Amino acid sequence: MPIITLMGRIADHGPTANPKKFKDLHGQAGELFELKSYQHRILGFWGRNEPSGRPTIILTNAFPKKGPRTPPAEIERALAAKARYEEGRQSDA
Repeated sequence: MPIITLMGRIADHGPTANPKKFKDLHGQAGELFELKSYQHRILGFWGRNEPSGRPTIILTNAFPKKGPRTPPAEIERALAAKARYEEGRQSDA
């Protein structure tokens, strides 16, 4: 399934139960998730306290996955983006 189709399905119906396409990253306490399509990976997290009241998917970074594990540098990049997002949300309040 192409990644854009997967993102559309998640937007319309919520996360898929298929861990081959969508999974929480281990060791991140539900903070980050990974969308997977073939060798493409996109990391992201769920936005909180959106004005619309609806949950929002925030996608942080994409990369080609070549090994069995998600590279720690990519996880750090996603966590840094999440921290910037949350900091911005607090300053808006």
